Amino acid sequence: MDLVELVRGRARVAYARGGGRLEKRLRETSPRKTGELQRLTRVTPRGPLKLSVLVAAEYASYVRKGTAPHEIRPRFKKALAFFWEKVGENVIFARVHHPGTKANSWYDDALARFPGDVEDELRRAP
Repeated sequence: MDLVELVRGRARVAYARGGGRLEKRLRETSPRKTGELQRLTRVTPRGPLKLSVLVAAEYASYVRKGTAPHEIRPRFKKALAFFWEKVGENVIFARVHHPGTKANSWYDDALARFPGDVEDELRRAP
């Protein structure tokens, strides 16, 4: 085996293992209110040095980027009904003024650590 093939082989292994570490980190650090972000996170190899990162929960981008204050109105009923943690009981409203949410950088933080993970895996390669 020539040196170029040896280096390429080790790089592919390190990249794949780094992808596994990325998926694990994304699942461990994502918000856990429902568990959907963890369940719907996948890092899939797409070639020798390519990965696909997917967090398939519909609301993932809102968690990542945050939301501005906004009004919520019912779409199919006459009122909104939900358990409001702040008051500790079920409530019913015709509409609510949501205060917005702060961005959560779990996704970007995990991606930023990926190159270091690959580097660590390259050092471990036999």
